[in-house]
Amino acid sequence: MNSRLSILPFALAASAAFAVEGAGRYNVLQIVVDTVRADHLGIYGYPRDTTPFLDAKATEGIVWDQHSSNATWTVPSTIAIMTSLVPQTHRVITPALALKEEWTTLAELVKPLGYRTGLFSVNRILLTGDRHFDQGFDHTSMLHRPDASATDEFFAWLDSTGTAPFYTHIQYYGGHAPYTPSEPFDSLFVGDAHYGTLGDAPRINPAGCKGGIDAAAAVDSILDMDYYVAQYDALIAEDDHEIERLFEGIEARGLADSTLVLFTADHGELMAGEHDYYFCHVTFYEGNSHVPLVIWLPEAWQASHGPLRGFSLDGRTSHIDLLPTIAELLGVDPPPQAQGTSLSIEPRPPTMLGSDANQRMLKHKAYKMVHFGTELDPEARVALFDLVSDPGEEINIAKRDSSITAAFTGALLQHSAAAENQYLPSPPGIYFSDDFSSLDSSLAEEGNYFVGEPYPNIFGWEPYLEPDTANTVMRGFLVDTTAVAPAAWVTGSCAVIEVPEHSYRTTMRVQLREGVTELLWSFTSFAGTGYRLVLQENHLSLYTRISHADTLLVEADVDLPLESWRDLSTVSTQGNLVVELGGVPVLSAFEPRWELIYGSTEFRLGMGGEVWIDDLVMER
Repeated sequence: MNSRLSILPFALAASAAFAVEGAGRYNVLQIVVDTVRADHLGIYGYPRDTTPFLDAKATEGIVWDQHSSNATWTVPSTIAIMTSLVPQTHRVITPALALKEEWTTLAELVKPLGYRTGLFSVNRILLTGDRHFDQGFDHTSMLHRPDASATDEFFAWLDSTGTAPFYTHIQYYGGHAPYTPSEPFDSLFVGDAHYGTLGDAPRINPAGCKGGIDAAAAVDSILDMDYYVAQYDALIAEDDHEIERLFEGIEARGLADSTLVLFTADHGELMAGEHDYYFCHVTFYEGNSHVPLVIWLPEAWQASHGPLRGFSLDGRTSHIDLLPTIAELLGVDPPPQAQGTSLSIEPRPPTMLGSDANQRMLKHKAYKMVHFGTELDPEARVALFDLVSDPGEEINIAKRDSSITAAFTGALLQHSAAAENQYLPSPPGIYFSDDFSSLDSSLAEEGNYFVGEPYPNIFGWEPYLEPDTANTVMRGFLVDTTAVAPAAWVTGSCAVIEVPEHSYRTTMRVQLREGVTELLWSFTSFAGTGYRLVLQENHLSLYTRISHADTLLVEADVDLPLESWRDLSTVSTQGNLVVELGGVPVLSAFEPRWELIYGSTEFRLGMGGEVWIDDLVMER
């Protein structure tokens, strides 16, 4: 590589040409490799020869050193690439959820320009079910390993669909478990000079990858961690060969001069016991969030404006920046939704945001904060790292540097709220009640509480306000399914504007009676967004609800015997929801909509039987 820069002076010098004169109907080949961390490629200093072609070819392109994924796994990460939206906004954070059709994908952006558009994915999750990943694509192919199948299918499509410019997204399965590379790659690194230093993993873990190798990823019950790293690297080498085939095929067809090529990974992979994780991608540690990014500008563009190649750049970038960059090179405006900025913009925005259903990450300059939503211990929930002095993220400085932690916490909430509100705007002054027309908008002030009228099928509901304490209290009511239709919803509403520096607690006493299969307790906003708590005799489950689609966040076994009173509480603090039973924390997760507590308290009962609710209190 020619040099390692922190800015793009050469791009700035040609910025007008980059955006206007240089705009053209270039082909776009977007290569996304699954589960490949940056530091296992030679261009990022890896000693094993995993990427001989990319290492050489990178001298003709531009390498970004500090590129990050916006999510920890394929679905939300790939949507961020396609839409320039962080997961808090696009909300495709579980396999059960789909992309909103009103979000514009890159394929939809270029199709009106006359582009052929094709999606070729060896990760079948992208095209399984009705998730709308195919928005804007003329052709989609859902393929199987080996990854050569995607290369073959792409060229067959390219050769049979005319000569119009093309935009193609190829998603190789890459380093995704199981680590079973094809021949001859399967014997490439086993027993080499880098083999034999890691020892065995503690165990095969049937319940995930924390503390051992996930049973779903284990190969023949092998515990030898050197074997897994070698085969992971062999999968990367196999895709290095496929990328070489892509470049050779593009050149053989006379398309090299007119094709923009982009290479990245959807996310990385935690390796041999990093932070006690074994060969999986479930957290925002750097092994999973730091991914490669290389871009090769079209030869025709470089012939007109001078060579832009052989550079390595330090600016912080993420997947949401890719769509605006491609749009700029093609001379079109990115869609209004776009949250990223073109890679030609300097200086780079210092902040990068990522999230999943139960984790949120904020990178700002040298620091990185990760908020682990499922941690019951508040001190373990927040991690702050100095990536310059501690690139391995071994020292959590959140408690030591409390002022930085406080600033990052506030910024994380602020950025998360802005991203979430883009998905489902919540204008100030919106309150929820059984009768919207009765609400006076002038009362829309922080701390105001409203209680809906009791339904006639709720017995003994006595709502009243305690103005001195700003509490809404509902005491002593019995819900009996014999009085309503089976599995009916019984609803009374209360809402409060939440601000980050406040905590909110909702408490009630609950007694499950014989015949009750479950009690659903949810704070649900308009459009059905919120969370749902399911109570059963020996189990609690917490779900997120996005537009009425429920997805399990976290669950725990508990002691909630029938016909016995138990105190049940939820505590909302700075975006985190903790569920307590008898005063003991039992569940923790992010609230899907941290900025409001939605007090539409809904009880849904199983057929036959009853549940007693007493002393329901919401307080700030």
